[in-house]
Order: sequence, then structure tokens, then C-alpha cells
Amino acid sequence: MKTIKLFFATILVCSITSNAQITKGNWMMGGDANLSSSTTSLSDNSSSSNKTFSYEISPDFGYFVFNKFAIGTKGSLNYSKSKDDNGFGVYKSYNLGPFVRYYFLKEEKQVNIFLESAYNFDLDKNNKNTVFSSKVGTAIFLNSSVAFEISLKYSVSKYISQSDLISDSTTKGLTFGLGFQIHLEK
Repeated sequence: MKTIKLFFATILVCSITSNAQITKGNWMMGGDANLSSSTTSLSDNSSSSNKTFSYEISPDFGYFVFNKFAIGTKGSLNYSKSKDDNGFGVYKSYNLGPFVRYYFLKEEKQVNIFLESAYNFDLDKNNKNTVFSSKVGTAIFLNSSVAFEISLKYSVSKYISQSDLISDSTTKGLTFGLGFQIHLEK
């Protein structure tokens, strides 16, 4: 019981003395994991659509060019399982692209609100998949270097088929995510 009390007391002291590292010249690295459910409609104006459940792991690496404003590179590993009129299908993708992030509250705040936008493209030469996403979230700084994040992301993914047998498609979806960021001082 004393160990549990000591643990919570340590967390409280670290939280009170924390100072967020979201100032110019600092680095951030981390990522998040997302679960999503979406509906896809085909661009050929047919009445068919499919339902998709997917998960995504998104590592990122960024640099604060101004106080509270970071730019960087974000990757993503996606796994999706779809159900449509023809049955089930599985899709995997590996994406990479730039992101920008802005924190709205003062740098010293232990809890901060952020907005992030990213544009990713598929690393597989056989696919022409692009994803634009924007997310809003809360960063809870556990100490001066580590933040736990809760976010809600809206994304639009466009797939351009390389074959006449498969239609182009657009997927729009809302995603809930959890993640961590490590902020490194210069």
C-alpha cells in the first residue's frame, strides 16, 4: 500500500514541476495508434460501398520551428479488413509524408490542446494512395519530456487504381487515437 502511495506522490510531484518542451529549437518524436471504422463509396457512381475496420500505427519525428509550432515527418502502417457485396478483403499499406502541429495553450501548461495536419502517400510503387488528415487532441505532459495524447482524427484517403478491373475510391473516416510524444530539449 505504501508503494502505491509513493508512486502517486511521485507522479504528482513530477506533474506539478513539469515544463513542456514545446519551444523553438526542440525536437519531438513518438506516435500513436488508431482504431477506425469507415464507409467507402466508389467513384464510378455505382450504388456499391463497403464497410472497413482498420488499425494504424503512426510514428512521427518533428522539430519546433517556432514556439508551439512543429513540422516533421509522419509514417503510418495500416491494416484494414473490408466487407462488401463480394465478401471480405484485407489491405495493408505503408505511408510517409509531412505534418504540421500547433499547440494552442501556453508552453508551461501541463495539459495542452493541439491541431495537426498531415499529407501521406503510399510507399508501395504499385499503389497510388494518398491520405490527408487533420486531428485535434489533448497532450497531457507527465513530466517535462513525455506527453500522453488523446486525439480525434478526420482523414480522406484517395486510391487511384493501376488496373481497369478495380475502381478508384475515396474513403473518409473519423478515428480515435492514443499516443505518446517524447520532447527533447536542444
